[in-house]
Amino acid sequence: MDETIARSMDEMLELGRELSHSIKDGDIICFSGELGAGKTTLIKGIISQLTGCDIDQVTSPTFTYLQEYNSLVHFDLYRLNDPEQFSGMGFDEYFSSDRICLIEWPQRIKDLIPNHKSVEIYHIDGGRKIHTTLRRNS
Repeated sequence: MDETIARSMDEMLELGRELSHSIKDGDIICFSGELGAGKTTLIKGIISQLTGCDIDQVTSPTFTYLQEYNSLVHFDLYRLNDPEQFSGMGFDEYFSSDRICLIEWPQRIKDLIPNHKSVEIYHIDGGRKIHTTLRRNS
């Protein structure tokens, strides 16, 4: 497991860009951390690097649950009531495709998520500590 410290939003975005080099089609990556930990910021860096989208075009799908960017899907499940709601909307079908799935608040559907990688973000004095099971290319 890799561990990194980020002391600013720019460092979180840059870490996301760096992590994107370790992501391949079909990967499911779960992002855990408290509210405001920086999950969306990290994901913005990943999405901008993988899709070429401007950072400002990447938004959190808090009220819609998902946002699609070509072969990449960003889930934000903070407002999800239960796993059956997720399945009932057919979202679990994304897990059997070659799409990259980035999931915020994965604990809401933990029993539905197949083999996945994880990113955990913790608040620390002056920044964030990020633990990841992604392997970064040097």
